[in-house]
Amino acid sequence: MYFNKKCFTALCYCILLTHPVFAATLTHEKLQDDVLVAWSKYLCEMTGKELVCVEKTFDGEQLTNSSPITTSLTSVFPNFRSESVRNNGVQNSWCVNSKYTFTLSKKSEGEVWIVKKVEPIARPTVIKNQTFPLLKSIEKSDQNLFSWGLSQMAVGLKMNLPLWLPSYFKSPIFNIDSVEEVFEDNERLVHVKFTYEPEEYSPGELMRSGEVYLMPDHYWLIKKAQYISLEPDKVTRVPCELNIDYGELTLDSLPLPKKSVLILKKYGKGGQDYRMEWTYSWKQNINVADKEFTLSHYGLPEPDFGERRTNRFRFILIAAGLILISIALWQMYQKRKEQK
Repeated sequence: MYFNKKCFTALCYCILLTHPVFAATLTHEKLQDDVLVAWSKYLCEMTGKELVCVEKTFDGEQLTNSSPITTSLTSVFPNFRSESVRNNGVQNSWCVNSKYTFTLSKKSEGEVWIVKKVEPIARPTVIKNQTFPLLKSIEKSDQNLFSWGLSQMAVGLKMNLPLWLPSYFKSPIFNIDSVEEVFEDNERLVHVKFTYEPEEYSPGELMRSGEVYLMPDHYWLIKKAQYISLEPDKVTRVPCELNIDYGELTLDSLPLPKKSVLILKKYGKGGQDYRMEWTYSWKQNINVADKEFTLSHYGLPEPDFGERRTNRFRFILIAAGLILISIALWQMYQKRKEQK
């Protein structure tokens, strides 16, 4: 049988497409390592940007009373700011700078800001090798406040508002069941099936078994996902479907989501689907002064806990020094007295 070179090449190409070697060569451990490194680099790319997010929720096809919510996120290392406005007019602001973090609130536009919390920062976030530390959980702590803020901007890594995908990948009980390379609309994706069944319930870890499609050519961000969400009653399991639209992407462009849609199946009244939509607009390479991340920017006095702490520490050092000098002088006096 005559079998030319072109036919052989075409046959091999078909075999590779239908039986990709990708899943065999990329182990689960290597997949986790690769995506965690890529996600950390992507987190660093969120600096110097401003994100405006509008959230709308639907019960079936009807817009609910709780929406829309507009949130503005601004990051200029080491400063971060999150400002939100709800449909009832309530405004909230959370800021981080190099010295302290604070939370403000007011009922409407003409009202005065009310201070909810002001805390000093003992150990600010540090950049290492152009990456930020990936958070094990979505919760804020004194060591990762800036990184936590960036995680709010990295919407391409969220399965839902509290569901931060890196925290699952870093968990020892997160099991990757299968990995497969697929092509959809000429786009290369990695299809990952997983199982996650912790023994104890946690409000920040609602996701259970499911599957996610990642974009390996674009920081391994989420393209779409289907998973099960465990409700607070610890019994009800809700099927969820997520789709993220990045617009047109090139290999050298930074993937910034344009829209996210999350559908909770048969969750609303009468067993209707409950839909949540987020639309995003971005500003890149912004230049914002450090003062805009302080209390004085909101017309409030600056905190003085840092000065009081310094004065207290200085007093303790002086007192300890005087005590040591007194002990040394007393010992010298006793020795001279014994010699005489």
